[in-house]
Amino acid sequence: MILNEPGIKNKEVYNLKVYDMGDLVVVYKSQFLHDVYLMKHKLEEQNITSYTRNENVTATIGVSMLEQYKLVVDEKDVERAIEILDKLE
Repeated sequence: MILNEPGIKNKEVYNLKVYDMGDLVVVYKSQFLHDVYLMKHKLEEQNITSYTRNENVTATIGVSMLEQYKLVVDEKDVERAIEILDKLE
């Protein structure tokens, strides 16, 4: 499921790919550019403020005190994420 509804109130777990490129957090669910574009803008709309990673490569993106999304980090997808972003530029 993509974050396709603004103001999601409950906590849900999404199997998304995430890669932290400094100020820019890249998140995508598939290799389709549409999904990348949608996720990027939806995360901006949700006011994503921070992202942390633990040794189990599970990332939590903080949305607010009440809303959190757990994202799966896959290092193999880092290059793919960069390629997708380059195409979006």
